[in-house]
Amino acid sequence: HLQPAGCDAQGAVQHYAEEGYVMPLPPGSGSSPSAEPSATQPTRELGEWRPRHRAVLRAVRSLYADQIKPYCRLLVNRLREHQAAIVAERAGVPAETVDPRSMPFINVKALRRVCEKTPTLQVMDEPGAREYSVLLLGVPSNFIDPSNTEDPYPEDLWVRLSSHFEAIGQGGDVIFSGSRYAAARELCKSNLDFLRGYSLGQACHILELCFAKRLLGHRKGNIVRYWACDKSFKEQCALHGLPTSAGSVPVAEWETVAQQLSDMLAAHAGKAVRLSNIK
Repeated sequence: HLQPAGCDAQGAVQHYAEEGYVMPLPPGSGSSPSAEPSATQPTRELGEWRPRHRAVLRAVRSLYADQIKPYCRLLVNRLREHQAAIVAERAGVPAETVDPRSMPFINVKALRRVCEKTPTLQVMDEPGAREYSVLLLGVPSNFIDPSNTEDPYPEDLWVRLSSHFEAIGQGGDVIFSGSRYAAARELCKSNLDFLRGYSLGQACHILELCFAKRLLGHRKGNIVRYWACDKSFKEQCALHGLPTSAGSVPVAEWETVAQQLSDMLAAHAGKAVRLSNIK
């Protein structure tokens, strides 16, 4: 299904060779592409795609236009989106019919080497994170920080957005599947009149504020209305003194909790222990 429309097999191989596509090894011919982290579920059966400089530059520039900082995981997403659009165009089908997740696996270490060899790009290791970002040298950026807690948007946006989520998330139905980035793309595709003019980066920020405002929450990896999310369920259980699951573990006595907590703190030699770890 990756063969471009109007090309024979040889032409298809030439096309993907030019784009840096590495065909998968046949069974028994050697090792498969090494396992590397990727932003989406890799499809290594299709082989490994090593994007050329021009493809990487195009992806980075498009993320700049969307006000999104090109972290490696988002750069991988964008490269696969672009490749999916190319496959759809050559096959003569609508772009939305080709899932970017079906595109070949991208090795993030190989991608970094391509970026480092591109004179107009600068690779930066992100502090405190096991990833890197890719910046355009000499190009000013206006990235939107999705973790920023300030709300610069009009109140009417939240009212209308809440009504929209209520309409499509009735009964606790899933509103979005996947990551915040994927959800923001779906939100932009919905063509809501009150979201026109906002960039994809702003859509990511709006979604993050939706979590803070308790309009949305997570449930089993999906995004739902807040009252149907896992956090809300736990809050309700805590409010009524109920367990969050019907397990077979007996309720502990206060004396037991105090002793085990004391032992736990002693085992950490007086250092602080995160509450989540204690739980």
